[in-house]
Amino acid sequence: MPKINEIDGKTPEQMEKIMRFANNPKGFLLLAGANGTGKSFIARAIYQKYSSYQLPYYDMEEAFFINQADLNERWIHDKAEGWSMSLLGTLKNTKLLIIDDFGTRTPSDSFSEFLYALIDHRWYNEDRLGTIITTNLNAKTMREKFGDAILSRVASGIMIRFDGEDRRIQIDF
Repeated sequence: MPKINEIDGKTPEQMEKIMRFANNPKGFLLLAGANGTGKSFIARAIYQKYSSYQLPYYDMEEAFFINQADLNERWIHDKAEGWSMSLLGTLKNTKLLIIDDFGTRTPSDSFSEFLYALIDHRWYNEDRLGTIITTNLNAKTMREKFGDAILSRVASGIMIRFDGEDRRIQIDF
């Protein structure tokens, strides 16, 4: 299991913000930057702190970790089955929601509406709900894909930029 304080390359101020959120996950934590720089690593460590389930299993009430592509697929399936409002209701009230790789796909208009409803509810209830978003997008691209309303809510909390080399790539070709 990853440890939150094992990430290198972060300033003490950034680590303090991450640890403060990890110890009391309320509001939004936006982790942005290039692939392999530690965003998902931190998100998984925080998830493991609050869930007795090992990923990929989910504890929908306490903590839910999903990447945007899988969330989109699940939403499409549930919508076809008539359960999309049930998924939204569940995710709206999960104590800690983590959406990994936010923006990997440009959402359809209806999925954007679903995301807005989800994020808006969590933003209005940030005093009791925590949300972590990891993304490779910069603010301009996020605005283009999701609009100002989603960006302003997600960016209302703690924002940490992850720079550097992809730590997962260790192969010489």
